[in-house]
Amino acid sequence: MKSAICLFTFALSACGGGGSDPAPPLAPLSSSEYLAYHYAASDTQAIYAKLSDAGANISSPIIPKGSLTYDANGQYSWGNGLSGGSAVYRLPENPHLPFAAMLCEPGLGGVKDKKGTYVLIAANATKVSSAIELAGQRFETSVSDCQDDSQIEHLSFDAQGNMSRTTFHYPNSTGVTVIYSPADFQQMQTGLDILGYRTRLQAFKLVAEGKTRYIMVEQNKSLNGDGKDSIYLWKQ
Repeated sequence: MKSAICLFTFALSACGGGGSDPAPPLAPLSSSEYLAYHYAASDTQAIYAKLSDAGANISSPIIPKGSLTYDANGQYSWGNGLSGGSAVYRLPENPHLPFAAMLCEPGLGGVKDKKGTYVLIAANATKVSSAIELAGQRFETSVSDCQDDSQIEHLSFDAQGNMSRTTFHYPNSTGVTVIYSPADFQQMQTGLDILGYRTRLQAFKLVAEGKTRYIMVEQNKSLNGDGKDSIYLWKQ
C-alpha cells in the first residue's frame, strides 16, 4: 500500500525515497480570434484568423500562417514560414497578444525580402465606417512589408471628416497633400480607384492599453494585373 500511495502522490521523499517534486504543468494554451486581410484579395472580405499564446519563449501557432514567440520583455519574433512581423498595441484580455499585426513572407519581393501578406485585426474590434467619427484623429505611422514608414506618409482627419494624405518624398520635406471627402472615405471601404489602384481603407477601434485606439488597414490592388498589390497597417 505504501508504494501505491507513493505512486499516486509522487511524494517520494515522504516514502523514504530521493528525488525532487515533478515540474509543474504547463499553463494552458490561450488564443484570440482575428480578421485576416490578404494583400492580393479581390474584395474586402476578411478570413478567419487566430493567434495563440503558449507562454513566454514558447512558439505559438498563427492561423492562417506562421508562428510567434514573445520573450520576457514582450518582444516578438516570427517564424514557421514568416520572414517577419509587426505588432500594434496589446489586447486588454491578453496583453501578450496584439490588437493588430502584419505578417510578412519571403520570396515575394517587398523590402529586404519581407512582403506584407496579411494584416490581422482583433475580431472584437469595432469597425469605424464614418469619417466623422475619425474627426481630429491622426495616423502618423504606417507599416508596410513589416517596416515603419512613418517618415513617408501621414493620414489625418479634420473636424468635417475630410481625410488628408500627406506624402513626404524625403525626410523633413513639406510633403504633398491630397484631400479625400467623407464620401471618398465611405467609398474606400469597398474600393476607390486612385492612380491605377483600387484602394480599400477600413478603420477599427478598440480600448487597448487603457485608451481607445484607432488603427486602419489599407489594401491597394493593381488595376492592370501586374501583381504590384500591397497592404498597409496604420496606427496613431
